[in-house]
Amino acid sequence: MEGKPITSLKSGLVAASQYIDETNYIGLVSYANKVTVELPIDKFTSQQRAKFNGAVKSLSAGGSTNTYTAVLQALKMIDDK
Repeated sequence: MEGKPITSLKSGLVAASQYIDETNYIGLVSYANKVTVELPIDKFTSQQRAKFNGAVKSLSAGGSTNTYTAVLQALKMIDDK
């Protein structure tokens, strides 16, 4: 997912975040060779929005695809919250 695909993903996530209001809870999990919690789930306040946008902008492509483990991590975060 290098080059244009990751760039498009990042710009799309930042653009879409403007339509999420403060009643929602948002977190961010990335994955490659390992799963990384980029942003723990929390209410989407202006502070969480800034953290989300920063986390999205810092994403990079690389490694293998560890989708299953990433989905499990995201489900655990939701359950814990």
